[in-house]
Amino acid sequence: NKFVKSWGATAVGARKFLIAYNINLLGTKEQANRIAFNVREKGRGPDKPGRFKNVAGIGWYVEEYGMSQISVNCTDFNVTNIHTVFESCKSDAENMNLAVCGSELVGLVPLECFLDIADYYIKKENLFIVSEAQKVTLVINRLGLNSVSPFLPSERIIDYKCKEEEPPLISMTVKGFIEILGARTAAPGGGSASALVAAMGAGLGAMM
Repeated sequence: NKFVKSWGATAVGARKFLIAYNINLLGTKEQANRIAFNVREKGRGPDKPGRFKNVAGIGWYVEEYGMSQISVNCTDFNVTNIHTVFESCKSDAENMNLAVCGSELVGLVPLECFLDIADYYIKKENLFIVSEAQKVTLVINRLGLNSVSPFLPSERIIDYKCKEEEPPLISMTVKGFIEILGARTAAPGGGSASALVAAMGAGLGAMM
Protein backbone atom coordinates (compact mmCIF):
# COMPACT_ATOMS: atom_id res chain seq x y z
CA ASN A 1 0.00 0.00 0.00
CA LYS A 2 2.69 2.45 -0.99
CA PHE A 3 1.57 6.04 -1.48
CA VAL A 4 2.48 7.39 -4.91
CA LYS A 5 2.15 11.18 -5.19
CA SER A 6 1.97 11.17 -8.99
CA TRP A 7 -1.27 9.19 -8.89
CA GLY A 8 -3.11 12.21 -7.51
CA ALA A 9 -6.09 11.96 -5.16
CA THR A 10 -9.84 11.54 -5.14
CA ALA A 11 -11.89 13.72 -2.81
CA VAL A 12 -15.54 13.12 -1.98
CA GLY A 13 -17.79 15.60 -0.22
CA ALA A 14 -21.46 15.99 0.65
CA ARG A 15 -23.66 18.98 1.38
CA LYS A 16 -27.28 19.95 1.73
CA PHE A 17 -29.35 20.49 -1.43
CA LEU A 18 -28.40 23.83 -2.99
CA ILE A 19 -31.25 25.86 -4.46
CA ALA A 20 -30.34 28.37 -7.17
CA TYR A 21 -33.00 31.07 -7.21
CA ASN A 22 -33.46 34.40 -9.01
CA ILE A 23 -35.85 37.18 -8.02
CA ASN A 24 -36.96 39.45 -10.88
CA LEU A 25 -36.62 43.18 -10.31
CA LEU A 26 -37.76 46.06 -12.51
CA GLY A 27 -34.60 48.02 -11.84
CA THR A 28 -30.91 48.27 -12.61
CA LYS A 29 -28.08 45.85 -11.94
CA GLU A 30 -26.81 48.20 -9.23
CA GLN A 31 -30.18 48.23 -7.47
CA ALA A 32 -30.40 44.44 -7.62
CA ASN A 33 -26.87 44.23 -6.23
CA ARG A 34 -27.80 46.53 -3.34
CA ILE A 35 -30.68 44.26 -2.33
CA ALA A 36 -28.55 41.13 -2.80
CA PHE A 37 -25.96 42.55 -0.38
CA ASN A 38 -28.76 43.11 2.16
CA VAL A 39 -29.92 39.50 2.16
CA ARG A 40 -26.77 37.45 1.61
CA GLU A 41 -24.97 36.09 4.63
CA LYS A 42 -21.67 37.92 4.11
CA GLY A 43 -23.48 41.20 3.43
CA ARG A 44 -21.09 44.01 2.59
CA GLY A 45 -18.14 42.59 4.52
CA PRO A 46 -17.10 41.30 7.96
CA ASP A 47 -18.36 44.44 9.71
CA LYS A 48 -21.68 44.54 7.81
CA PRO A 49 -23.13 41.01 7.60
CA GLY A 50 -26.36 40.38 5.73
CA ARG A 51 -29.69 39.13 7.04
CA PHE A 52 -29.77 35.44 6.26
CA LYS A 53 -27.56 32.47 7.03
CA ASN A 54 -26.64 30.03 4.24
CA VAL A 55 -27.44 32.54 1.50
CA ALA A 56 -25.07 33.81 -1.18
CA GLY A 57 -26.22 36.53 -3.56
CA ILE A 58 -25.41 38.98 -6.31
CA GLY A 59 -27.32 41.29 -8.65
CA TRP A 60 -27.23 41.28 -12.44
CA TYR A 61 -29.16 42.42 -15.49
CA VAL A 62 -30.69 39.94 -17.95
CA GLU A 63 -31.08 41.40 -21.42
CA GLU A 64 -33.35 38.54 -22.51
CA TYR A 65 -35.87 39.33 -19.77
CA GLY A 66 -35.48 43.10 -19.91
CA MET A 67 -35.01 43.34 -16.15
CA SER A 68 -32.48 42.72 -13.42
CA GLN A 69 -32.36 39.79 -11.02
CA ILE A 70 -31.31 39.25 -7.44
CA SER A 71 -29.58 35.91 -7.85
CA VAL A 72 -29.16 33.82 -4.71
CA ASN A 73 -27.96 30.38 -3.71
CA CYS A 74 -29.65 28.93 -0.64
CA THR A 75 -27.25 26.28 0.64
CA ASP A 76 -29.56 24.99 3.39
CA PHE A 77 -33.28 25.63 2.86
CA ASN A 78 -34.02 24.23 6.33
CA VAL A 79 -32.18 27.26 7.73
CA THR A 80 -33.24 29.89 5.17
CA ASN A 81 -35.84 28.96 2.59
CA ILE A 82 -36.35 30.84 -0.67
CA HIS A 83 -39.66 32.44 0.32
CA THR A 84 -37.92 34.17 3.23
CA VAL A 85 -35.44 35.72 0.80
CA PHE A 86 -38.23 36.55 -1.67
CA GLU A 87 -40.33 38.42 0.88
CA SER A 88 -37.30 40.30 2.20
CA CYS A 89 -36.22 41.35 -1.30
CA LYS A 90 -39.78 42.39 -2.08
CA SER A 91 -39.87 44.58 1.01
CA ASP A 92 -36.54 46.21 0.14
CA ALA A 93 -37.72 46.83 -3.42
CA GLU A 94 -40.90 48.53 -2.18
CA ASN A 95 -38.79 50.80 0.05
CA MET A 96 -36.79 51.75 -3.06
CA ASN A 97 -40.01 52.32 -5.10
CA LEU A 98 -39.18 49.32 -7.28
CA ALA A 99 -41.31 46.37 -8.38
CA VAL A 100 -40.59 42.67 -7.98
CA CYS A 101 -42.07 40.66 -10.86
CA GLY A 102 -42.00 37.07 -9.77
CA SER A 103 -38.99 34.80 -9.55
CA GLU A 104 -37.17 31.93 -11.23
CA LEU A 105 -35.88 28.60 -9.97
CA VAL A 106 -32.80 27.23 -11.68
CA GLY A 107 -32.64 23.44 -11.82
CA LEU A 108 -34.50 21.11 -9.48
CA VAL A 109 -35.98 21.72 -6.03
CA PRO A 110 -37.01 19.31 -3.25
CA LEU A 111 -40.72 18.85 -2.50
CA GLU A 112 -39.98 19.48 1.18
CA CYS A 113 -38.89 23.00 0.28
CA PHE A 114 -42.21 23.68 -1.47
CA LEU A 115 -44.37 22.24 1.32
CA ASP A 116 -42.53 24.36 3.88
CA ILE A 117 -43.23 27.47 1.79
CA ALA A 118 -46.88 26.47 1.36
CA ASP A 119 -47.26 26.14 5.14
CA TYR A 120 -45.89 29.68 5.53
CA TYR A 121 -48.44 31.23 3.16
CA ILE A 122 -51.30 29.09 4.45
CA LYS A 123 -50.62 30.34 7.98
CA LYS A 124 -49.97 33.93 6.89
CA GLU A 125 -53.15 34.19 4.83
CA ASN A 126 -55.30 31.89 6.99
CA LEU A 127 -55.97 29.54 4.07
CA PHE A 128 -57.50 26.06 4.13
CA ILE A 129 -55.50 23.88 1.76
CA VAL A 130 -54.94 20.17 2.29
CA SER A 131 -54.08 18.77 -1.14
CA GLU A 132 -50.37 18.49 -1.91
CA ALA A 133 -50.97 19.49 -5.53
CA GLN A 134 -52.81 22.66 -4.44
CA LYS A 135 -50.01 23.51 -2.02
CA VAL A 136 -47.53 23.30 -4.90
CA THR A 137 -49.81 25.52 -7.01
CA LEU A 138 -49.97 28.05 -4.16
CA VAL A 139 -46.19 28.28 -4.00
CA ILE A 140 -45.87 28.71 -7.76
CA ASN A 141 -48.42 31.53 -7.61
CA ARG A 142 -47.07 33.35 -4.56
CA LEU A 143 -43.46 33.30 -5.77
CA GLY A 144 -44.43 34.03 -9.38
CA LEU A 145 -42.47 31.07 -10.69
CA ASN A 146 -44.18 31.22 -14.10
CA SER A 147 -43.02 34.78 -14.72
CA VAL A 148 -40.20 34.11 -17.20
CA SER A 149 -40.88 30.49 -18.20
CA PRO A 150 -43.47 27.82 -17.37
CA PHE A 151 -42.80 26.01 -14.10
CA LEU A 152 -43.79 22.35 -14.47
CA PRO A 153 -43.81 20.53 -11.09
CA SER A 154 -43.37 17.14 -12.76
CA GLU A 155 -40.13 18.36 -14.33
CA ARG A 156 -38.80 20.71 -11.65
CA ILE A 157 -39.59 19.07 -8.29
CA ILE A 158 -37.01 16.35 -7.77
CA ASP A 159 -39.36 14.04 -5.85
CA TYR A 160 -41.73 13.97 -8.84
CA LYS A 161 -38.96 13.85 -11.44
CA CYS A 162 -37.34 10.81 -9.83
CA LYS A 163 -40.56 9.02 -9.00
CA GLU A 164 -40.48 5.47 -10.33
CA GLU A 165 -43.18 4.57 -12.77
CA GLU A 166 -45.44 1.71 -11.76
CA PRO A 167 -44.73 -1.60 -13.50
CA PRO A 168 -46.99 -1.98 -16.58
CA LEU A 169 -49.10 -4.86 -15.19
CA ILE A 170 -49.88 -3.11 -11.91
CA SER A 171 -51.02 0.04 -13.71
CA MET A 172 -53.37 -1.84 -16.06
CA THR A 173 -57.11 -2.21 -15.68
CA VAL A 174 -58.49 -5.73 -15.10
CA LYS A 175 -60.06 -5.58 -18.58
CA GLY A 176 -56.74 -4.63 -20.13
CA PHE A 177 -54.92 -7.35 -18.20
CA ILE A 178 -57.37 -10.04 -19.35
CA GLU A 179 -57.00 -8.92 -22.96
CA ILE A 180 -53.20 -9.12 -22.87
CA LEU A 181 -53.39 -12.40 -20.92
CA GLY A 182 -55.25 -13.92 -23.86
CA ALA A 183 -52.64 -12.80 -26.37
CA ARG A 184 -50.22 -15.29 -27.87
CA THR A 185 -47.25 -14.15 -25.81
CA ALA A 186 -45.19 -15.88 -23.13
CA ALA A 187 -46.02 -13.24 -20.53
CA PRO A 188 -48.12 -12.45 -18.67
CA GLY A 189 -49.03 -16.02 -17.82
CA GLY A 190 -50.26 -18.23 -15.03
CA GLY A 191 -48.27 -16.52 -12.31
CA SER A 192 -49.72 -13.11 -13.01
CA ALA A 193 -53.25 -14.54 -13.33
CA SER A 194 -52.85 -16.34 -9.98
CA ALA A 195 -51.64 -13.13 -8.37
CA LEU A 196 -54.73 -11.26 -9.59
CA VAL A 197 -57.08 -13.98 -8.30
CA ALA A 198 -55.23 -14.05 -4.94
CA ALA A 199 -55.49 -10.27 -4.65
CA MET A 200 -59.25 -10.39 -5.30
CA GLY A 201 -59.57 -13.18 -2.75
CA ALA A 202 -57.72 -11.11 -0.17
CA GLY A 203 -60.02 -8.19 -0.90
CA LEU A 204 -63.10 -10.34 -0.36
CA GLY A 205 -61.60 -11.68 2.85
CA ALA A 206 -61.02 -8.15 4.11
CA MET A 207 -64.59 -7.22 3.24
CA MET A 208 -65.92 -10.08 5.35
